Amino acid sequence: MSEMLNIESMRHGSTTNQLGAEPRVHMRRSPLKLMFTLLGWILVGALVALLLGSSVLPRVIGAVPLAVLSGSMEPRFSAGDLVISQPVDPAQISIGDIVTFQPEANNPALVTHRVVSKFVGEGGAIGFTTRGDANGVDDEPIIGAQVRGKVLYTLPWVGHVVNALNPKLRTGLLQGAGALLLVGAVVSLARPAKKSRTNNPLTGEQK
Repeated sequence: MSEMLNIESMRHGSTTNQLGAEPRVHMRRSPLKLMFTLLGWILVGALVALLLGSSVLPRVIGAVPLAVLSGSMEPRFSAGDLVISQPVDPAQISIGDIVTFQPEANNPALVTHRVVSKFVGEGGAIGFTTRGDANGVDDEPIIGAQVRGKVLYTLPWVGHVVNALNPKLRTGLLQGAGALLLVGAVVSLARPAKKSRTNNPLTGEQK
């Protein structure tokens, strides 16, 4: 009889411990909401990176963003791409470099082609022969004074966007994207995670 009472006591004790245990609090995050939040961060980050690469960084390093208007350098870059060209000492230019130059002194039009040969002209002036990667013939030789810069990097398709936006609008977009990124970070850090509500089976209270 005493053994039966002990068994019943153990059973009731274990039941009491299970019921009286503090309910677990589970973090509740909607997978769909998490996915959209992550997607939003990616889009804002991409926009900021795009504006930095096409506008801010070139200004900092003294480079110039130039929209590509033709396919003469395909497949290296195509019409609608954006090239970032930085002023360079002609002596530092090597065969194989891609340079931006002014073919005619009285014409502000610029051309960006690859250097295929380098020579020393009259009076010791450094000269170059260039050619578009997609062209079958060389360009007219140029001298170092005609070179406006050396291409540092290329942003595919961004030339279309840059042509459509004026500088003030690009600056506004950059500031707006940066503000959104900052506000999003502050909100994410300040907002506590939602907790699921659970019932205490002994008291009926919600936690």
